[in-house]
Amino acid sequence: MVKAAPQVSASLSLNPTIYSVSSYAPAQLNLTITSHHTAAITIFADNLSPKLITRTGCALIVIDLADNAVVKQTTRTDCRIPLPSEVAVPLDESQLYTLYPGQPLTLSAPFTGSSRPRTANGVDNLVPEHKYMITISGSQRLQWYRIRWWEYGTKEELLAKGLDGRQVRYGKGPHEPIEIDTTGIAEQPIYLECKN
Repeated sequence: MVKAAPQVSASLSLNPTIYSVSSYAPAQLNLTITSHHTAAITIFADNLSPKLITRTGCALIVIDLADNAVVKQTTRTDCRIPLPSEVAVPLDESQLYTLYPGQPLTLSAPFTGSSRPRTANGVDNLVPEHKYMITISGSQRLQWYRIRWWEYGTKEELLAKGLDGRQVRYGKGPHEPIEIDTTGIAEQPIYLECKN
């Protein structure tokens, strides 16, 4: 009998929701995921990253509430190109997370504008004294809402059995991907106020 794929939902938040373009302390974009499966599963979160969501410039829609205009973002490409077969691929254990039933897991990344070119990781063209609404775009270009590699059990159990770094990073995965339920994000956009 084939087991039903685990159900996973997600929400996005920003902390704080007032951003100063002159501040060196960026807001944090938080992606919180919750498994509704009855047992622990472990995921490889290479696609599931707030840093990736903001860096590519296509996963979020930012609307300036002053005129309801969409804020133009710089689009960047994120590629996952397998290394040649003779090169060893170490397992990136920092990307493995265990999701326990009903226990949210939050992943965070700085959310800053292009006023900090060396650390820019977020939206461009924010105007001080404007308010913004941020929601997901539904772009197929970056499928951050899909867990490509996952397995039943905890991270510790899987590491004890041994995992192939190349297979985890570049392989299809032992199961069909999990499509994350993002309806909560679409229904509850983030609001950001930009200050000097």
